[in-house]
Amino acid sequence: MFKSLKFRMNIGFMTIIFIAVLLVGRAASIYSMEESKRNFESHARRQMRTLAAMTDFFYDEVRNDIDQLAGAPVVRGEDSDIRRYATSGKGNETPPSSKGGSERGIYELFEYYAMYHPGTLRVCMATENAEYVQWPGADVASDFDPRAQQWYAKGMHGAGRVVEMEPYLELSTGEIVVRIVRSFKNMDGDSYGVVAIDISMRRLAILLARKVIAESGRVMMIHKSGIALTDLAFPESDLKSVSELGIEGFERMFEPYALFSATIDGEKHILNSVRSDATGWIFAAVAREKDVSSATRAIQKMLLLVSIGVGLVSVILIIVFSSVLTEIVRTQEAQIRESEMRHRIIFEKSPLGMIRFSDDGEILDCNDKFVELMGSTRERLIGFNTARRSSPEMREKIRIALEGEPSVYENEYTSVNGGRTLYLRVVFNPIEPGKNPTGVIATLEDITEAKKAEAALRESEMRHRVIFEKSPLGLARFDREGVVTDCNQRYMEIMGATRETLIGFDALRRSTPEVRERIEAALAGEPSVYEGEFTSVTGGRTFYMRAAFNPLESGRPSSGVIATVEDITERKTIEREVRANLEELERFSRLVVGREERMMQLKKEVNDFLIAQGDAPKYKIAE
Repeated sequence: MFKSLKFRMNIGFMTIIFIAVLLVGRAASIYSMEESKRNFESHARRQMRTLAAMTDFFYDEVRNDIDQLAGAPVVRGEDSDIRRYATSGKGNETPPSSKGGSERGIYELFEYYAMYHPGTLRVCMATENAEYVQWPGADVASDFDPRAQQWYAKGMHGAGRVVEMEPYLELSTGEIVVRIVRSFKNMDGDSYGVVAIDISMRRLAILLARKVIAESGRVMMIHKSGIALTDLAFPESDLKSVSELGIEGFERMFEPYALFSATIDGEKHILNSVRSDATGWIFAAVAREKDVSSATRAIQKMLLLVSIGVGLVSVILIIVFSSVLTEIVRTQEAQIRESEMRHRIIFEKSPLGMIRFSDDGEILDCNDKFVELMGSTRERLIGFNTARRSSPEMREKIRIALEGEPSVYENEYTSVNGGRTLYLRVVFNPIEPGKNPTGVIATLEDITEAKKAEAALRESEMRHRVIFEKSPLGLARFDREGVVTDCNQRYMEIMGATRETLIGFDALRRSTPEVRERIEAALAGEPSVYEGEFTSVTGGRTFYMRAAFNPLESGRPSSGVIATVEDITERKTIEREVRANLEELERFSRLVVGREERMMQLKKEVNDFLIAQGDAPKYKIAE
């Protein structure tokens, strides 16, 4: 048996390992491919964000610079000595640097700016009066009117905002130029003209060329208008619309962030683009897919060799350890059998009735205690469908348990199989909670005696309640705080108050000091008695009261106190009358006794006189 088990285990484990090696190899291959793409994405995104940050910083500087130029007093002045080419009919015969006045001051300001800002190709200004100054000096046509230029119109339309023109190629220098313009106001605060700075984008192209993206990768800057600026390695794409570059799905590049595959010139490429929210420029990394995944092929070969090695080692380990595993299985089977035997003994010998139901409510097994409780036989009980043939309430509790929820039945029950009637408490527990349907384990307890005890207790409580209510003495119950929680009719009569007034009355705070002292003693566990004149706080009645306060638990701090109260006013009145009569009788007695003593004294004096005369005594006096 174990040899066949060992053989089956070997074959099974080898098959599992073979399949696992294939799956792991395939998964690792897919993972390495995806990891290569993620690495490309991560690297490209960092590079593109770096370029975007550098460009944002560059443009921020230019914007700040043009704001400073537009605010310079020499630019905002309205001197009439600045040249107007359109109205003078003369070209640039005299360079601005050789002229005097405001024109020379503006030229020197522009020249100074360009000296400290490499990449500045041109700085110029124009006013609404057609005045025009440009650095560096260059030939200007005699009919040149700056107001007719597009850059002037856009600058004036911007109303003080910095406006970026579309990139263009300057044929004379071969530079890719972006012009930044801004309107300015004169000293009176009126819109007066436009300042413009021409920036060479070649510096950014050099930055692009330094960003290496895979083996054949390239980096592009795309203006928000759609014009592309690529690195130095691909100058043929400069200043072309991105729609002309043959990139499938290029529209996605205008999203804030995009990663997608596209076919370019018949080859599959991966594109990763980032848009700068500050400038609107789009920075895109483009690389052939096969270059991105070139490292994956070497990894796949290595994984194949590793998988083969792992498979061989696994086969050897399986053969070596199969005997150990077989022994473990045999030991576990023995433990399972032992566990099942223990549970069987518990099931059979339990002092409670135990049943196992199928998922449709049929009894599959039961113990002897259940047979005894039902007054039936095992043969009649096994196979009995309680969910269909029992009482309605019992059927409902079983249905709940069969649907995966615990339930409890507690009531009188008559066994269908044995005819025996008894009070039962049955707990139904689903074998697989939450599953519907599921098998059920039930435990039954005969609570007939407990129910009888409960009935006897209720009867006893009722008798005590009758005694409490009908007692000729006033009875009241106080809680551990000294608050009245219950009282009988006689107590209400003695206090001269209603139940509503008395229930909830805080005797420890509102009663007389003597009564409070007695209640506190009783709450501490010591019985106490109060007897004396008392005025009810709740009813205002004054009477002689005798109250015995008895703790519910003697000898230790109690959870409550029972007070027995008696109106002894009539008895006190009788006692006073008796005392008065006794006092009167005592006075009369003293009077009579005094008279007798006087008579005795007189008789003695008469006898003494007669004896002195020589005569015999007249009165006989008892000594």
